[in-house]
Amino acid sequence: MKTVEHEGFRVNYCSHPCVYEPEADTYLLADTLINDAFKNGLKPSSILEIGVGSGYLLSLSIRMWRPPLIVGTDINPYAAKAGLRVAEKDHAVHPIIYLCDRDECLREGLVFDVAYSNPPYLPVMDRFDDECSSLVAKSWGCGAGCMLLFCKSLCKRGRVVYLLVSTVSPVERIIRCMEESGCDYSIVGREKFFFEEIMVLKGEKRVADKGNPGWD
Repeated sequence: MKTVEHEGFRVNYCSHPCVYEPEADTYLLADTLINDAFKNGLKPSSILEIGVGSGYLLSLSIRMWRPPLIVGTDINPYAAKAGLRVAEKDHAVHPIIYLCDRDECLREGLVFDVAYSNPPYLPVMDRFDDECSSLVAKSWGCGAGCMLLFCKSLCKRGRVVYLLVSTVSPVERIIRCMEESGCDYSIVGREKFFFEEIMVLKGEKRVADKGNPGWD
């Protein structure tokens, strides 16, 4: 377990050889959640993170909002355990962590105030023989079709959604996915590198659904 400061918040995360370590994309999404959501007064009572990874963003969300309900998913069993370890450290809130692909383990109709994801957006060309390398590769790459699945999952599950994308991703198709899913999109974070630009797309449902977020 490691602890760092991020914009005044003490963030815990797990470092494990089979889990994707926090990188520039993690930090950009973290900055965006702080600057676009937290500092603008968003106070979600329910949060979903698709792909908890090291638990960095999960811990930040707990520190910022202390939501009554926070759920995380990950296809990597080591990442799911990392999320639980972070939950034990941030014991004032008890997240629910599911081992599954995207939102497939969540019941139909379950909707959250905020849903976000830093999905595996890079194309994966190599095959890996050992388990850890294969799991970590799945955390950073799965291709264009996979990005669209993450978009659809987020827009189905969140009233306000944040999705990290890259210029190596099919950005126009992802934006169209958001629009077709009933979300008005905007770019609320971006950072340029020599080989790509990463961005955070924000989607807001055009017609807010009312009442219980669907948890019982």
